[in-house]
Amino acid sequence: EQIEELNSLKLRVVDSDGHDTPWFARTTFVKKAAATIRLPIAPNAQSGKWPVTVADLYTAPSIEHSFTVQSLQNSSGGRIV
Repeated sequence: EQIEELNSLKLRVVDSDGHDTPWFARTTFVKKAAATIRLPIAPNAQSGKWPVTVADLYTAPSIEHSFTVQSLQNSSGGRIV
């Protein structure tokens, strides 16, 4: 593909306590239409709302979205860590 057909995006994810998660930080090239970015979440990840910011690397506009991490519970009702 020609480089003109791609956008360069910078991804930033913050945990539910507001701490940066450097293991998710990345810069990536995606097609201009739409992209899917997978974020594998560990079973012991902190519960709560995790904001995600995606910014265009060159022109700087950004969007923010969030996802919610829910704790896993075992059959006796305890949290799995």
